[in-house]
Amino acid sequence: MLKTKQAALDEITVYEQRVTKAKTAWKNRDHDRFAPVREVLRNMCAGNSRCMYCEDSAADEIEHVRPKSLYPE
Repeated sequence: MLKTKQAALDEITVYEQRVTKAKTAWKNRDHDRFAPVREVLRNMCAGNSRCMYCEDSAADEIEHVRPKSLYPE
């Protein structure tokens, strides 16, 4: 499923359109599918469960390594 969604984004050659499509896809994602991932992230963090990438937000951000606005793929 992820490969199919990625392939659809990869077909878009205009950067701005790609960003818009990626943001829309992320906003409309199936939140229930991400619950196990969020649980793993929370368990990996010690103490107050801060994000391991930025150490600023809660440790439940799935898409936090590279922002969709700069990396829509």
